[in-house]
Amino acid sequence: MSLPSLPLNDTPHSSNIHNAAQLLHSYYETTRAVLSSGNHNRHRLQHHAHLIFNDALPLLLVLEKEVSLRKDKALVNWLQDVSERFLGLTTHLLDVEAEAGGEK
Repeated sequence: MSLPSLPLNDTPHSSNIHNAAQLLHSYYETTRAVLSSGNHNRHRLQHHAHLIFNDALPLLLVLEKEVSLRKDKALVNWLQDVSERFLGLTTHLLDVEAEAGGEK
């Protein structure tokens, strides 16, 4: 399942929100592609876990602050959905990484 697109709004979203959404989409899709490829090399999996924990998660937290200031219900719902999908992806990634732990 892909990430949802930013919701349409009467007031355009800031470039910061658009850029963050594009980065999150990229992180999500590349990690999802690695998981669905069947190539579960431990180092690749660790790289993507690092990407989520060190890049995507901080970005989600910054977006949360930005979105809370806007009081835009559709944007809040979008961010919640994106966060939940990242949680599911991360859980899957960590499970696969644990299974591949013995591989080199």
